[in-house]
Amino acid sequence: GTLIWHVAETSPDSTEQAVLAVDDATLTLYATLFTGSDWHDGGAGEYKNLGTVSTVSSRCFGAAYETDSGQLLIVASDSAAANQIKYWVWDRGSSSWVINGSTYTFDSGTVIDNSINWVEMASNPASNQIALMVLDADADAAALIWDGDTNSWGNAKKLNSSSLPTATEEPIAVQYMQWGTNAGKAVFAWAETNDIYSWTWTGSAWAASAGSKVDVAGTSIMWLRIAADPNSDDLLLAMEDASNDIFTLDWNGSSWGTSRTISTAAYGDNAYNAPFDVIFESGARAGYAMIVYQDTSYAEYRTTADISVAWGAETRQNSFYDFFWIDLARGADNSILLAGQDVSQTASPYYDYLMGYK
Repeated sequence: GTLIWHVAETSPDSTEQAVLAVDDATLTLYATLFTGSDWHDGGAGEYKNLGTVSTVSSRCFGAAYETDSGQLLIVASDSAAANQIKYWVWDRGSSSWVINGSTYTFDSGTVIDNSINWVEMASNPASNQIALMVLDADADAAALIWDGDTNSWGNAKKLNSSSLPTATEEPIAVQYMQWGTNAGKAVFAWAETNDIYSWTWTGSAWAASAGSKVDVAGTSIMWLRIAADPNSDDLLLAMEDASNDIFTLDWNGSSWGTSRTISTAAYGDNAYNAPFDVIFESGARAGYAMIVYQDTSYAEYRTTADISVAWGAETRQNSFYDFFWIDLARGADNSILLAGQDVSQTASPYYDYLMGYK
């Protein structure tokens, strides 16, 4: 079949990349590791077969590297049980899969009682802890914390008070704050209709209650993307609602700020694609944030030196781009890399572009 729902993660020392993709015909998930010159499965082969997942209609798998150890954690829905995940741990030091397809079952208290549709993961910047957020097929969200020192899961938590607006799109996001007073705390964010809710993991315990920001979008929120500032405890949430409008919402380390409208004409169909991403810059432009998005005419971007105030004016890229999907990453030289999938030139095949910004 066709490989879809690609995930790419880079090790903390930038010497290894892990790529995941699923075969849409067989629902088989594959992993491969890149070490600068070749692709491998941890042995002599080129890729590792991780078995079947529960769906290919959504991205029900993810990966993250532990910051201190550099070990890779992979998590995927388990087709054998509705409320279960499978997970793997790759250790470069021993060149082995130290965990090779173990399972974890969500208990009834987390309300994860259906097949898992979405997986989001984030790495603690100062430890081997990894935050996991999942959304199941009947729109319930839950959290887990991975302890890389003991290779174990704990601190499971039910997050939402009512069903999320969708389980076929991705109205969830999680990220650790990277620096400053709140470094090492993780924010789990999700949508309920057009409101944003969040629960903070302090690094050792859950906050006493959830936070919220109401009426951040015009209609129900379908997609979330989140970015962390590498030089502060600021976070930035970008979202698309059911009216194809794109918004941002800033986090100052302890609370949500102001919802700001970015575009009222996101390209494509919110039921199928998310044509936007958000990121913080580094180097000489540390503290600046950027959002890149595709509207019905152009690929656009905006920047701001302060996420608590208004965004700068739109800057347009060449008009022949029609990106259904956009992904951003920070380069080691402080550049911003954009990968986008374009379908405007012909119905088939799909065109992919890679652009740089510095």
